[in-house]
Amino acid sequence: MNLQTKYRQFFREKLEKEELYKYGNLVVLGENILENIYFAICEEHLSSDIQRYIFIIDKNKIHKFNIKISKHNDKYVRCTKKSLCKNLGEKYYGIFVRNGLARSEEVGWKLNNYCCFHRLVLALYTSMLNRDTHHLNEIRNENPITNLVPIDTIFHETMHKNFDAEWYKELLQQEFVYNLKHPKKQKRQTVASNEYIILQLLSLKESGYTVKKIYKDLKHKISERAIYNILNKFHSYRKEFLEWLEMQERTPSLELDAESHSRWFEILIFDRLLDKSEDFKSHAGEPIISRV
Repeated sequence: MNLQTKYRQFFREKLEKEELYKYGNLVVLGENILENIYFAICEEHLSSDIQRYIFIIDKNKIHKFNIKISKHNDKYVRCTKKSLCKNLGEKYYGIFVRNGLARSEEVGWKLNNYCCFHRLVLALYTSMLNRDTHHLNEIRNENPITNLVPIDTIFHETMHKNFDAEWYKELLQQEFVYNLKHPKKQKRQTVASNEYIILQLLSLKESGYTVKKIYKDLKHKISERAIYNILNKFHSYRKEFLEWLEMQERTPSLELDAESHSRWFEILIFDRLLDKSEDFKSHAGEPIISRV
C-alpha cells in the first residue's frame, strides 16, 4: 500500500469515526482523493425517501453537503448544475467539471440544465470527459462504483441492444478496474516520490520548519517546488496522519464492525476488484468493441 493509498485510508477512517457513524442506513457510493482533496459521495436510505450527500475533507475540516435531487421519468438520479454549484461552491464544483461532470468542461459550466449523479461518482475515479456511464445491472438509479463503468459515447448508443450477456458486462468492469490500477502513463520514480523523503519533510513541516529550512535539512535532495507540491498533496490533517501511520505500524486498523462495514460495503468490494486486477490483464489493452 503506497503512501497516497494510506492517506486515503486515513480519510476513510476519520470520516467514519467523526461523521458516518451517525447514519444508520447510509451507503458510500464512491470516494477518492481528487486534486488533493478527499471526496465521498453517499446515499442515506430512509423509510420514505433517499437523502444524498457529498462529504469533502479539505483544509483540516470535514464539509457535508446535502444534494437536492430532481425526479425524472427516465429514472436517472439528477440534480441541477446551478444548485450543485451553489451548494458546493465553484472550487469543489470545478473539480467535478474538470473530471467529467459533463462530457465537456464547457457543458459542465452551463448551469441551466442537469447533471447525473452517476457521473459524479465515476468522475472520482477516472476522467469522464467525452465518455458515458453504463450501469452494469441496467438499473439507472443504483449508483455505487461497483455498478458503474465508463464507456465511449458512440459505443454506448448501440451496446444496450446488442450486448446484454453477463460475461460482457463483467468484461467491461474488468477492463475498467485493470486500467485504474495500471494507468498507461506510469509516473516516473523520482526523489519526490520516495516515501521516506516525503515522510521526512512532512515531519519537519509539522515541527515548524519552513520550506527553505526543509530544503537545506534534506541536503538539496529535493527541490523547493517539489516540497511545496508534496505539502499541498498532504495538506489536510497532516499531523494526525503522521500519528495514524505510527499507530498502524504498532497496531493495524481493526476490522470494521457490522454497521460500519455495511456503510462501506460497495467500496470494500471495489477494493477487492482492484486487488484482483492482475487477473484481468488478459482482458485489457485493445478496445472491447474489437473483441466482441
